[in-house]
Amino acid sequence: MKAGSLNRIFSDNSYSDNVDELNTGLSKLSFSDNINGHYVEIDRDIVSGSEINITHNLKGSPSGFLIARQNGNGFITTGKFWDDKKISIINNGPATITYLKIFIMRD
Repeated sequence: MKAGSLNRIFSDNSYSDNVDELNTGLSKLSFSDNINGHYVEIDRDIVSGSEINITHNLKGSPSGFLIARQNGNGFITTGKFWDDKKISIINNGPATITYLKIFIMRD
């Protein structure tokens, strides 16, 4: 392809319009728009060594979770329960977690 051909592609108004439309549409997508899952906020203490249950509405067993935000020097790992209604997590860190926002997802 010659350089002149590239100039025509990049100067074509329809190409520019398409890129603008894609940028606008893609910038409005959220994490949950692209992955089957939802956010859960836990606004209570999760003491070091404790296990808590978190309910979800995924219509099946979750495949994992991501920690979006955490206050406190804790370390979250999976607990005993992992089914189509709830998961359990354990704070294996040295301190209490006072707030946790996680994204629970399903394949």
